[in-house]
Amino acid sequence: MTQAGAAAASLLLEAIQSIPTEVPQSAAVPPAIDAPPFPSVKV
Repeated sequence: MTQAGAAAASLLLEAIQSIPTEVPQSAAVPPAIDAPPFPSVKV
């Protein structure tokens, strides 16, 4: 991983950790992860 990539990852991790605890953790997860994939989509 490049230094820029590592910096971006750490910033993203900080942003995730700074989310208020009142916000449900599932709210930070894209809906596509929870929803079953459409039959037409090949994973």
